[in-house]
Formats: sequence, C-alpha cells, structure tokens
Amino acid sequence: MIIRKLLYTLISLSTFFSCGVLPEQNSYETNSNTVELGVLGDKKKSVYITQFETAGIPGYSKFIKISLEEKNFTKGIYKEYQKAIKGQTVVNKIEYVDSLEIKPKFLNFAIEDKTMVIESLNSQDNVNVRNYIKNVPNTKIVTGLRIVASSDITQQLKKADALYFRTNQQKQQVIYLFKKEKQIGVLDLSKATAFGVKLSSFCWGITDTEKVHIATIMSDGENCTLKTNRDPKKLEKQLEKNYFKF
Repeated sequence: MIIRKLLYTLISLSTFFSCGVLPEQNSYETNSNTVELGVLGDKKKSVYITQFETAGIPGYSKFIKISLEEKNFTKGIYKEYQKAIKGQTVVNKIEYVDSLEIKPKFLNFAIEDKTMVIESLNSQDNVNVRNYIKNVPNTKIVTGLRIVASSDITQQLKKADALYFRTNQQKQQVIYLFKKEKQIGVLDLSKATAFGVKLSSFCWGITDTEKVHIATIMSDGENCTLKTNRDPKKLEKQLEKNYFKF
C-alpha cells in the first residue's frame, strides 16, 4: 500500500511539472506575404508556411486601438523567421545565437479593439466587403502582425503611449502613434520585415431587429457560440422559416 501511494505521488508530481513546461501556443502563422492589419483574405497553408492572399480591404474611418508586445527570439521562432525570409532580400536581417544571453527581439502588433472592427464592418460603408464575407464565410481577417523592426521604428515606438490604425485615402491601413491622446506620428513599416500573421474568423448573429450581422471575431480554428454561426446564409434561412410560421 505504501509503495502504491509513493508511485501515485511520483506520477502526480511528474504530470504537474511536465504541464508546467509545455511550450506557449503560437497563435501566429509563418507568412512571407506583405499584409496589413484589418484586411480580409484567404490562407493557403503548405507544410512549412502560410500564404495569405488579400481579397478585400475594408474602410475603417475611426481609429482602432492596437496592442504591442516586444519579445525575445527563441530557437523555434527564429526557425519560423528563416522560413519566411527565405529567398528574400532583407535589410535588417536577424542573426540568432542560442548560447548568447542577450537575444534579438521582434514585435507583435495585434488588434485590441475588435468591437470597433465589427462596428466598422457592419456599417453602410463596408456593404461590399460584408457581402463578400457572406458569400465566402471562411474568409479570414488579419488581427495580428509579427515583425522585425528597424532601429528607427523602435525609437518611434518608444515615444508613443498608444497605437491606432485607420484607413487612409489610398485604402491603406496606417498605424498612428499617440502620446497623451495626441497624434505624434505615423509608423512606416516599409523598413520592417513581417514574418508572422495572426488570422481570425467571423461569426454571424441575428440582431433584435431580426437582421443578420457580424457578431464576433474568433481566433482561427475556434468555434462559434450556440447563438452564432460561421455561415450567415443558415441564419437567413432560419429567419425565413420563422417568418412563414406567422
């Protein structure tokens, strides 16, 4: 009996510590295409890399908040970086040595205010984009970018306390820098190397006025809730059935 208890304790401790060292889930996919936050498209995934093809560019007339994380390269992420830049001319190429204590860094940009994105996509200004998503329900939206920044970009970011993006007249998604609620600059990512992209999917719902609209934005691969559906046409059929019941 004592031996059994001892074995059970050892197995439990082993399980606890092994769970503690599981690698962090990587929500960014390796991508070599040039993409912008908030654009729509389709991903074509091969064994090694994701090719995201832009299919639609929504118009965001209001500032949408972005979060920013600075992280150290790991051996695994550096391999993803090498896959993404293969065959490209890279200005600020990163060299990673695992044995060195000081590691090179990369940046994760992510859309923080998804509510404002949903509001924009449901607006009259984006009817054509919304119809496209209706017809192609597996459409993805870029909600995050992983980049290696030049020293100029890093210095710019240090001056800001908030980041937002908005669509300009050329239908480009531009990142604006703010300090104490005042715009202090625009971020030029032409000198940056993007090597990862975070994609999300749409879930549709029915409003109180019985209209089908984009309800939520979910991480790619995440299921919609019971009250929402990936395919808006199924919800439209549901509304038709309810209408004919009366």
